[in-house]
Amino acid sequence: PLFSFLYNHVPEFNKFRGFAKFIWLAAIFLSMLAAIGMDQLLKTKRTPLGFIIPCGLLTITTAVAAFSVNHANWWRQLLRREQQTYSQEIPDYLSLDKTFLIQTNELATQTLVITAISAAILTTLLVLSNRRRPTACIGLVVLASVELWGFASHSLITFDPHFPYPPKIVKFLDDHPGAC
Repeated sequence: PLFSFLYNHVPEFNKFRGFAKFIWLAAIFLSMLAAIGMDQLLKTKRTPLGFIIPCGLLTITTAVAAFSVNHANWWRQLLRREQQTYSQEIPDYLSLDKTFLIQTNELATQTLVITAISAAILTTLLVLSNRRRPTACIGLVVLASVELWGFASHSLITFDPHFPYPPKIVKFLDDHPGAC
């Protein structure tokens, strides 16, 4: 009942599809967690290992995942299995050709490498914060700013309302607002 009301009466709410309209809640929550973490770093004399160890593990995990996606065949197998599972629901023009598989493989690898580098820098700053707290805190603010700028400058609008979608898709979306 609430979704239908919001979709029909709140301006611009119907422009988003699926979960995109709720991501702002996650962004606010993550901002709050980041502020609490920064406050904790500024108030304590030593950075707890509970901050450092998970960041180090994230660095290792994402580096291994990036290597694995780039050098193993499981990425293509996973996408092909998904296509076979949902073959009735995937239109022909979205079939998994070789170019698409290569592009998604490269994008996944690139994203994981960026995450691993960011996590390595964060881990280094957290270790450094035990000796040079002001320098490390400034480094954390710079890292956060660079991450934000990088994300914002490389984000693309992914839903073009003027794209000539097939009539069946347009009819489905009109009949089922917010279903996708």
